[in-house]
Amino acid sequence: DAARHADQAFFSVRRGYRYVPKHIFGLPTDALLAGVVAPPEGAVLPDNLNDAIDVLVGDLTRLGLPVPDHDLLTSHPIMNTQVLHHLAHGDLIAKPDVERLTPTGAVFADGSEVDVDVVLLATGYQSLLPFLDEKLLPWKQDHPQLYLNVFARELDSLYVLGFVEFADAAYRRFDEMAQLVVLDIRARETGVRKVELDELKRADQPDLTGGIPYLDSPRHANYVNSETYQTYLAKLRERFAWPELTETTYPKATT
Repeated sequence: DAARHADQAFFSVRRGYRYVPKHIFGLPTDALLAGVVAPPEGAVLPDNLNDAIDVLVGDLTRLGLPVPDHDLLTSHPIMNTQVLHHLAHGDLIAKPDVERLTPTGAVFADGSEVDVDVVLLATGYQSLLPFLDEKLLPWKQDHPQLYLNVFARELDSLYVLGFVEFADAAYRRFDEMAQLVVLDIRARETGVRKVELDELKRADQPDLTGGIPYLDSPRHANYVNSETYQTYLAKLRERFAWPELTETTYPKATT
C-alpha cells in the first residue's frame, strides 16, 4: 500500500530472505511443490527447489536485497512477489536492517538515514503464557516444549494449541491438534489405554522436521514439517482407533 500511494516508501530487512511466488504455472505454489497437483503438460520443475525459485524470481541483489542466507523451506517462506514488483519499478527502496529510530525517521545499518511519516514494524512476536508459572513447562528459546506441540509431558490435562510453526497453512492442523486433546480426555475419563498414552507423552521423542535443517533461531524452535507432522498424527489416530477428520466432520452452514 505504501509503495502504491506514498511519495516514497522504504523496505528494510534484517537478512536475506527467499521470496516465493504464490502461483507457478498458474497453480498454487504450495500444492505444486508438495506434489498435491502436477505441473501442466510440458512443464518440469527442477529437483532442486532453490534453483526453481531462483530461476522464477531472479537475482534479488538487482533490487537491492541481500542474497538469501538459507535454503528454501528451512525458514518460513515469504509468499509475496508484489514487493519485488514494486522494488523493480522504483516504488519501493530496499534498505538494510534498522540501526535505530530517530524522532523523524530511521538510521540503517549502512549509515543511511531517511525521514518518514509512518514506521510499520513487522519484527515478529513473543510466545508467552503469562497466566502460567514458567516452571510448569520446559522452555527452549522462549517456546514451551510440548509433546507434539500440544501436551505437557509431566502434567496431566495441560494442553496448548498454537505454539507450532509450519511452512504451510496451519488451521487444519489446529483442528487435528484439538482432536488429540479430545483423545487424551477420553483416555483420562474412561481409563482406556491411558497408561499407554501417558507413556507416549512422557517419553516419545519423534523427529518432526522431516529431515529439514531449519534455522537455529527462536522463530524455528517449534518448527515442524507439515507433511511429517500430518503423517505422525495419522499413525497416532490409527493406533488409538480415532477417526480421521474429514469434510463431513464439520456441520454445513445454514442460512
